[in-house]
Amino acid sequence: ENNSLGYAYYRDLYQVVSDPNSNKRVPASICVNNILRDQKALEELRDFLQSEYSEENLEFWEIAKRYRAEQSLEIRAKLGKEIIELYMDREILNIPHSLKLVIANSKENWPVNLFDSAVDHVIQLISHDSLPRFLRIASYTTVINRGEFPTSLYNLFRSSGEDIDDPWICVKEKDDISTYVNKNVDSMIIYKSISHIDAPCEDIFSIVMNLNKEERCVWDKMYIGGERVQVYSPNLESVHMKFKSPLRVMKNADVSLVRGIRADKDGTIICMCRSMYHEECPPTKKFGRVNSELSGWIITPVDYGCNVIYVNSLEDSTTMPKFASKKLINYIKDKRSFQIMKLLRRYCEHGILTYSTNDTTLSESSTE
Repeated sequence: ENNSLGYAYYRDLYQVVSDPNSNKRVPASICVNNILRDQKALEELRDFLQSEYSEENLEFWEIAKRYRAEQSLEIRAKLGKEIIELYMDREILNIPHSLKLVIANSKENWPVNLFDSAVDHVIQLISHDSLPRFLRIASYTTVINRGEFPTSLYNLFRSSGEDIDDPWICVKEKDDISTYVNKNVDSMIIYKSISHIDAPCEDIFSIVMNLNKEERCVWDKMYIGGERVQVYSPNLESVHMKFKSPLRVMKNADVSLVRGIRADKDGTIICMCRSMYHEECPPTKKFGRVNSELSGWIITPVDYGCNVIYVNSLEDSTTMPKFASKKLINYIKDKRSFQIMKLLRRYCEHGILTYSTNDTTLSESSTE
């Protein structure tokens, strides 16, 4: 995983270049150079820049690379004149006039480093303008093409909050349910509720995965409907879910998620979700679209029943007013995480399963 430009790599890069306060921040130009050295990632970047009508930056980088590698002075001079005519004289590139003057005054002997400063400037433009948007899109494209989330991301999700040094703050302890908040993860607010449920792991999983309105609303009181939009593999699917508004000042909410499933060898079942746009369920005026960068369930079998963790996070919505988004976040903090765990436990331990538990396929994979 660490050596590939797959989902985890893209997400790591995105967090680095999008968070100016990160202690792990590295120069964005390094991120671009990493992508430029990988042919598959380079093609993805090219397609993305073409969609934004800004592919000239990448085209200049490629022809300047050819110029620098050319050993023949005659061929290099011919290529240099072409670069100046196409990218300097026509002002296709957004580079300072002073930099163009330096190139014009240094072209007599056509040195191999003639365009190095311009290349550095173009890489900076890509780094700070197009790169963050590209990494967000490429990460989802890659995970869908693979048909699963990478193991490293599952491990991160599963271990979240287990270490003593993790910045989780307990905000509620009641009825054998502990609710925690974490405000130090990528500027998101993440909540988790932990409880023991005296029921088989497979039954709990089937209940939380089920999207049937009549069956789910028994334990998820805010749920008003949902559907599987697209199945990419037995372990990955897109879903669209709708929820009642907890406050009169807000319209009902919906969320479009990509949902990954993993069954580990120790019996733990992980369902991890992230918001993802899908053309079959775009935002509408009827619902306020909410964004959840991290949510899901971790169900671990023990001697009697299972230990269950419910994780949920919210960011500001692009279609919801700020005041409404803030009220929704406060509701999640004060009530929903605890309520959903309490009702789920009651339903699993005392309710009657009226649907098949075989509608979702799991595949077992070892921890890397």
